[in-house]
Amino acid sequence: ERENRAAALPEHSQLLRTEQSNSSVIYESRYFLKLYRRLQEGTNPDIEIIRHLTEVAGFTNAPAFSGAIEYRTKDPKAKPIALGFLQSYTANEGDAWTVALGALHRYFDRVLAQRSQLEPVTDTSPEALESLPPELGALLEGSVSANSRLLAQRTAEMHLALAFDGSNPDFTAEPYTLLYQRSVHHALREQLTRNFRLLRKRLPKLEEDVRELAEQVLGLEGEINKVYRGLNRRKLDAQRIRIHGDYHLGQVLFTGRDFIIIDFEGEPARRLGERRLKRNPLRDVAGMLRSYHYAAYHALLQSRSIRTEDSAFLAGFADLWYAYSAQQFMTSYEETLGDAPFLPRQAEDRALLLRSFTLGKAIYEIGYELNHRPDWVKIPLRGILRLMAEPAQLA
Repeated sequence: ERENRAAALPEHSQLLRTEQSNSSVIYESRYFLKLYRRLQEGTNPDIEIIRHLTEVAGFTNAPAFSGAIEYRTKDPKAKPIALGFLQSYTANEGDAWTVALGALHRYFDRVLAQRSQLEPVTDTSPEALESLPPELGALLEGSVSANSRLLAQRTAEMHLALAFDGSNPDFTAEPYTLLYQRSVHHALREQLTRNFRLLRKRLPKLEEDVRELAEQVLGLEGEINKVYRGLNRRKLDAQRIRIHGDYHLGQVLFTGRDFIIIDFEGEPARRLGERRLKRNPLRDVAGMLRSYHYAAYHALLQSRSIRTEDSAFLAGFADLWYAYSAQQFMTSYEETLGDAPFLPRQAEDRALLLRSFTLGKAIYEIGYELNHRPDWVKIPLRGILRLMAEPAQLA
């Protein structure tokens, strides 16, 4: 044990049987062992980032690194293969996804209980959020605000720690260049073309209401490309740093009082080298905002306790919950970062990056859902329509 070598080693272990891409073992609520199922040669960002955050940057809202298991050959040119690593165990009340769904179910129950006093929600623009009726403000404050602001603060602190210059080039911020911006634009455009082609192919198999949403989204392809082209207009005053890489509500544990960020390996399907690339941290923010949107509509569409006749009325309140959560998150995130150099100084440039990354994330989700959960594809479709209908919004 790194923290106290004299302490007795744990004797009992428990294999976690939850659905995940790795195997995990808990040792007496003291340690958490993660064993990788997909082995690759090279530096694993999961281990690399945890060590940097907790041992170099002093970030306390991630589990402490305790040791790693690596396979090495006698070949001096061969890179090690990470088999797994040990970290401190975090006692928790569930992940932030579970917390958000619980808050949403209570929020919908209170909305329905006050239905006779509430007008349907039709406007969730920033201007509307600034002048919410007191009854709606009370519903939202009790449902999301404190947790959303705190999670944003921890997210910003994580990004500041990942940009911490400890004389390690792997964690030194790098400026944006026009060449890099063109590569980002190209990747987003290619993803759009690929996933919209898949969506057109699957149109006949979609339910009528989902097909209508899909046709509206497909009609926006030119407008989405116009948003992306903004990345090529001029050099952005931004930086690339190491980021989480697969950031969403399921990657954060709630202790009852605070949030602990976990799982820094990035998207497991990607090669290690790609997962270790430096990117702008607004990519992580975009992932979290999309996760809030997913939570809002998952709670509405997948709930067995919400009657069909109530769903249409609650849809506006789901939009409101998401918009308010996103606004609270972004306000707290930017306040915590202050003048951090990795975000563009100009608000319109920050909005361009975040809108592009959030659109890119939602378009990625279309492909994922069509291939794995077709019934869920309406969630990213709604998200894209929202983003394109209110371009002034950050999310």
